[in-house]
Amino acid sequence: MGLLENYLSERADAANRLSVPDQATCWICLEGKSDNPNPLVRGCACRGEAGYGHLECIATFIKRKDDDNMGKINFHDPWEVCLTCTQPYSGQFYHNLARLRWITYKDLNPKQNADSFYKFRGALEHCSYSLLELHRLDEALVMSQQLYELQKSQTEILGNGRTNFVWNTPDEIADTCNLLGGCYLKLQRYDEALEIFQEGMNYASASCHPPGRGGIDADDSNSSIAGVLMNNIAEVYVKMGRFKEAIRLRRQSIAVREAKSGKNSMDYIDASFALGSVLLQSGEAEKGKEGVELIKESKMIAQRVLGPHHQHVMKCDLSLKMVKHNSPVFLDKNMAEVVGLISRTELNGSMINISSYNPDTGRYKAICNKGSSNEEIIGVKPTNVILQKGTKVVIRGLSSSKDLNGERGTVGKFHSDIGRYEVILDGSSKEIGVKPENAIAY
Repeated sequence: MGLLENYLSERADAANRLSVPDQATCWICLEGKSDNPNPLVRGCACRGEAGYGHLECIATFIKRKDDDNMGKINFHDPWEVCLTCTQPYSGQFYHNLARLRWITYKDLNPKQNADSFYKFRGALEHCSYSLLELHRLDEALVMSQQLYELQKSQTEILGNGRTNFVWNTPDEIADTCNLLGGCYLKLQRYDEALEIFQEGMNYASASCHPPGRGGIDADDSNSSIAGVLMNNIAEVYVKMGRFKEAIRLRRQSIAVREAKSGKNSMDYIDASFALGSVLLQSGEAEKGKEGVELIKESKMIAQRVLGPHHQHVMKCDLSLKMVKHNSPVFLDKNMAEVVGLISRTELNGSMINISSYNPDTGRYKAICNKGSSNEEIIGVKPTNVILQKGTKVVIRGLSSSKDLNGERGTVGKFHSDIGRYEVILDGSSKEIGVKPENAIAY
């Protein structure tokens, strides 16, 4: 676990301390912020005397509640949800609790008994999601792989297509496969992502189908985790250029959503937009026209059911703006994924449309739809976005190869392990490795 040493030793981020009043005290130990080296934080919707607490006091309290809840069903995870106001923890507070949870349980032997297994597994899962959200992909992958091996160790193959699940369920293993596959997907390791997502589908199917049944079909998208896995498999197919398979899965999903929930449901609205987007990206004229109509339908239903200013309506508008009138292809040259934000972690993973770059502030101006009911204009540093393959960039700010400054090129793959894009320079086949801050989209 060498990759995690920095993660475990990090101090609480100052973002947690947001304007704490001088008279505020910890609701657990009743000491003020000057009487304890740990910061007073507020991580939920609780107010008044219960609004602030020291991080380590909160972690100790949560551990006690975690011990009390072992063996019970249908209870909130106290490490992830406030037991008083039931608000899920988010932002830096969520990440710090993940770190403290791992420190608390990392020395347990998960094979000793069910209690140790659940606590160790919960800490692994919490940290994996935290690291993935922070875009610390190598560390997230390490923990997700360990979680996957732990889950698999608690299954016994009995033969005749039957499996005995000891301290877990098929859906829980499917959820772990989805987490691990998400790490591979973010790292652009598409073959491994596809394999693990498909394994997750098999476990999800095992929870509601007879032993020995295989394959992926529309019925599988009925369950929550299976629907997520099916969408992720379709996304991998798109990344691999296998549009035929992606479209097949999207069509199956939309058929199930329409039959199950009707056309006025959010499930159908999302499914129709997803299918429309894949059809647009296929590059085929007829499929592109169908994709435009599906996104228009999704927008129309969303306007009627959710209101004209709902974020889904804005997302449809943004997509339709990116469609050429004379050629039905999805224009993604100015699209990028937000990563590594600390102050606004809810934006991580969002797709933004870059409109311009301001060299004075060193930030892109971009349109983002996530986290608001309206389009939001945000400023984001080049180091906090991953440009999509095919994006046109200009080279700036190189100190070791100054002769390349001002050259233009096209982004290839992004290597997260070294933090550099492959950029092919215009007018040549020369390929160079460039940091995000030195490859500016235009």
